[in-house]
Amino acid sequence: MISSVTRRIVWSLVLAIPLAFVSFAVADSARTPNIIRYLIAPGFVLSLHLSSGGGSFSESLSRAVWLALATDTTYYAVPLFVVLSWLAISGPGGSLKRIPIRTR
Repeated sequence: MISSVTRRIVWSLVLAIPLAFVSFAVADSARTPNIIRYLIAPGFVLSLHLSSGGGSFSESLSRAVWLALATDTTYYAVPLFVVLSWLAISGPGGSLKRIPIRTR
């Protein structure tokens, strides 16, 4: 049996990976303003600064893409995990429903 925390981790990654790819594609467009690029794909900007260096062009590009996708996936997975955890707690059968509330 898979624990509920593991399910939330897997679901956050499953939802975050396509978001990371879409945000990378939007950030890669020349028409995207910089502020939008910084907000939706911080990994894209980070990879431009950190992946330059030695090696061939293809190695440098490969490093940049992996760094951008890993950063953007984490950028989207963490808030998704928080939202899924909050929904699990406050949803039907969640522990917030069982907390007694004292009223005067």
